[in-house]
Amino acid sequence: MLDAEITEMAFQSIVSQRRSDQPDISLPEPIAVYVSAKNSHDPDAVAKAFAADGIVYDEGKIHRGRAEIVQWARDAMNRYRMTMAPLSLTGQDGKTVLTARVEGTFPGSPIELNFNFELGEDGIRSLKIGG
Repeated sequence: MLDAEITEMAFQSIVSQRRSDQPDISLPEPIAVYVSAKNSHDPDAVAKAFAADGIVYDEGKIHRGRAEIVQWARDAMNRYRMTMAPLSLTGQDGKTVLTARVEGTFPGSPIELNFNFELGEDGIRSLKIGG
């Protein structure tokens, strides 16, 4: 029993340390929902962060509307098992760029990626990953 308690304490210490190493960034609500949903591996919650007619541009493909976004998120989660940690947030020309450290089961992991968002009152209007 003592070994299990020590192991749990060590794990919690590592998790706490990892979180304290990450920058404290205030994200707009739709982006915060998106990041949380991606890290929870919840494709339905990912789609809910988007406007009903939202668009995702990723890996040379376009995904329109929540139904396609759910499928895209599910496929990417199954393929890459990725998590993301926000590093910086900038705004320019009506766009919001989130730079995040992305880890998963893909070549070159971990990497830093830009997530280029256009936000609207009803959620994420568009997301272009990379570039």
